[in-house]
Amino acid sequence: MSAQTNTGAVLNRILEARRAEVDHRKRVLPETALRYGVKAATPLRNFSAALCRDTLNVLAEP
Repeated sequence: MSAQTNTGAVLNRILEARRAEVDHRKRVLPETALRYGVKAATPLRNFSAALCRDTLNVLAEP
């Protein structure tokens, strides 16, 4: 099996799992609760500005 085919299969499994998770959350979490959560969330950081600073820049995922 080629690396590209294997990578494609892995990405497809990730996408399928993510879609299933999103579908589940849509069923479990009412839209009104989601809208409230969005309003109550902390503001997003300016991604472009963070990358363009004159200091060490690190990308990380929690």
